Amino acid sequence: MNSEEILVSVIVPIYNVQNYLERCIKSIIAQEHHNLQILLINDGSTDGSYDICLKYERMDSRIKVINKENGGAADTRNKGIDYSNGDYIVFIDGDDYVKANYVKELLNAVIEKQAQIAVCSFDIMGYNNNIIEKVYLNEFEDVVSGRELLIAGMTDFAYKYIVVWNKIYKKELFNYVKFDKGKLYEDEYFYFKLFWQCKHIVIVYDSLYYYVQREGSAMQSPMTLVKINAKCEMHQERINFYREKEDKALFYVACQMYCNWLVECFRSYLNLLQRSDKLRMQEQIRKYVHDAQKKVDNPYAIKIQNILGCINLSLAGHIKSLYLKLRGNE
Repeated sequence: MNSEEILVSVIVPIYNVQNYLERCIKSIIAQEHHNLQILLINDGSTDGSYDICLKYERMDSRIKVINKENGGAADTRNKGIDYSNGDYIVFIDGDDYVKANYVKELLNAVIEKQAQIAVCSFDIMGYNNNIIEKVYLNEFEDVVSGRELLIAGMTDFAYKYIVVWNKIYKKELFNYVKFDKGKLYEDEYFYFKLFWQCKHIVIVYDSLYYYVQREGSAMQSPMTLVKINAKCEMHQERINFYREKEDKALFYVACQMYCNWLVECFRSYLNLLQRSDKLRMQEQIRKYVHDAQKKVDNPYAIKIQNILGCINLSLAGHIKSLYLKLRGNE
């Protein structure tokens, strides 16, 4: 089959983004790959977003509007997956937009390399449509294994591989994995279950997606105790996943990442923690630190952090702050 004949489902979760939505939809309509099913999933918006969706549905027969009660991004994406008919799926957030060759380049890459996912570089955009940062995927060659990206998902540059919107996916991947409804950090819950299935993932170095730093978005809101607990839960679920898969190397790395997060909570968010939270986190690091220390390439400073954290997380957080100041990182 010619790639131009392949149907791609474009899933757009929408919640109160009326000031950005038309730009998003126009960028999808203008795609160089024309064989699209465009699913605009309105997640109970209370502004004019739904009316904008209906306007474009009347203009383009490829567009289908689905209106639902508010359930969050994960639930909205799952609804889109349920309605999708394409052989491939892309996700585009309603406040973002894409280059005209976004679908075409990702689709061609995934077909040419016989991969299950293609992932592209992207631009982070400011409120005034200015480029804040160009984010390139320059850590790998053009084709990697899912396991390699699982390791990348536990590094300082993890987020650019974890986010769901700079990728095209074979539809069949979603026969086994869906987004966890009601979870904060739903992308992080999702990626390790998805990448585990993948033998080949192709890297597209071109920047094809515009990620908008929208004021008031969930990603831009300050840290809260709810977010802290959600992140802790995600870490524990990832640890359990690798334990069940009996992948010791990934398991050890996941344990270390959780220990790092617990120290970071005491270093940066101590004022948000209740006494019960502090006691629980202290128990958690003592539970996982032994396996974290088995991570073979742990630097000396991390090994010391683990020992201090096991003794007292507050002390570990304080010492880490001093260490970063001495290094000029804070």
